[in-house]
Amino acid sequence: MQRAYFYQIDQYGGLHHEGVIQDDADFLTFFLQRLQCNDSGRHTNYPYLSRCGSEMNFVQSAGAPIILRRLENGLLHYSHGRIAIDFDVRMLSVDPHGNLLHCVGAGLQGRIAGPALQDLAECIRSSGDGYLMRWQGEERLLPAAPPYPLQGPEPAAAPIST
Repeated sequence: MQRAYFYQIDQYGGLHHEGVIQDDADFLTFFLQRLQCNDSGRHTNYPYLSRCGSEMNFVQSAGAPIILRRLENGLLHYSHGRIAIDFDVRMLSVDPHGNLLHCVGAGLQGRIAGPALQDLAECIRSSGDGYLMRWQGEERLLPAAPPYPLQGPEPAAAPIST
């Protein structure tokens, strides 16, 4: 029998279990590496799931479940800098609140924040159609993000002009 646990991720990316923030970096890395959309058919009010051995960890989130805080050498970092994904401008989108998102895999979106957002903000400007980003000589319209959790194909930004 699989045991079920229930977690919440706050708007800052803090993981909470029974009201207690989980701050062990090794545990957070292990947990977040296994985070995916909840496809179990159980506890559907928890849109995310982290399978850890015989445990089913169901997760609710105040927004994007991953907070991407640092952009360095083409990599976006999260989980205290222990996990990194390749930055790809085609994987960017903007949610209805104006948050910049990047696909992190497994159908998940990460919200870009902190120094990473400061680095990218100077490349983004508002337009009548949404947000445009100039990156490596191309200007791209950043598409609207689908609702959390990401369902279907991962978003891709379309080139506007070169």
